[in-house]
Amino acid sequence: MRQPAIARFEAGGTVPTIPLLERLAEALGLRLVVQMAPAADAEAAPASEEPPQRRTKRRKQAMVAA
Repeated sequence: MRQPAIARFEAGGTVPTIPLLERLAEALGLRLVVQMAPAADAEAAPASEEPPQRRTKRRKQAMVAA
């Protein structure tokens, strides 16, 4: 990989793929670790039992009323 490509990543001009990030990590003597974790507020707020379509419709109605 050439320096201009690295510069574009650093500047936010392009979004690297997971395979590319793995190659970059290997070149740096590192390993790529990708994790998913619950959001900080996910444990505190119970999941809504209401279907997503109804929540969205209600939000749109609230925005129009405001």
